[in-house]
Amino acid sequence: MIKMGGMAGKPSLNNSLLLAALCLPWLNPFGSGPSPGVMPWLVSWSCGVLALWVMSQRPMDLIPTARQAWAVAALLSSGVGLLQYFGAGAGLSPWVNITPLGEAFANLRQRNQFASLTNIGLLAVLGWAAQAHGLTTNRRWVTGLMLSAVLLALGNAASSSRTGLVQLGLIVVMVGWWHRQSPRLATPLVRRLLLSAVVSYLLAALLLPVMVGQALGGGIFARLQDGGAACSSRIVLWSNVLQLIAQQPWLGWGWDELRYAHFITLYEGPRFCEIMGNAHNLPLHLA
Repeated sequence: MIKMGGMAGKPSLNNSLLLAALCLPWLNPFGSGPSPGVMPWLVSWSCGVLALWVMSQRPMDLIPTARQAWAVAALLSSGVGLLQYFGAGAGLSPWVNITPLGEAFANLRQRNQFASLTNIGLLAVLGWAAQAHGLTTNRRWVTGLMLSAVLLALGNAASSSRTGLVQLGLIVVMVGWWHRQSPRLATPLVRRLLLSAVVSYLLAALLLPVMVGQALGGGIFARLQDGGAACSSRIVLWSNVLQLIAQQPWLGWGWDELRYAHFITLYEGPRFCEIMGNAHNLPLHLA
């Protein structure tokens, strides 16, 4: 406790480096051409190498730091997403990606990925609440967790992601299962946090579109009612992918070749009318 430098300071520095390496891929705003995926991949791989190097210098438990990194990245991204939603992202360029008014995806460039990050962050917050029984009487700590759950729910709602809504529903089911099978995990604080997140999500999904001049029932509710043009529905997309799989059933079309395969193929039925970068279905995409 007396030594502040030397060996005593290394664990703190290592933890900080590991935390930064795990956070940065989620927060990186840069994705310039010619292929916009190159820079995010380079940043992610570089951060992965840094994380491995840090852990080789001093073995440490990765799980607590990873959970903290997910929570930090999700909370920062939720704040960024809300700024984007209300049209304030342009003033923070190039550190924040620019979106049209009423849209939010933080720096992940895709609403489903952003929504997934907010739900990962919510799981991290619930994990802290489930394990830290001795802190449940600390009002400041509980308030921080409550505000975090609400902010993550607001970010999820701002994304208007159907995937994010399904994931939130699965979290509710998971905590319900905890309550029945392992009450030690589904503590009263966990249930309060989840209830706050669900209520905040529903209110935000209803009110956020109105606050940016859209009609009542916009956002996620509009996306649930109407998938847009018929040719851009998931059913058409998946039917096209199934036909592509049937043409190359054993080895597939190759890594990142779905765009090319879609471009050159004449389908028997309706054709998906957007650029098909992925199948929006992991088993079909892998096939």
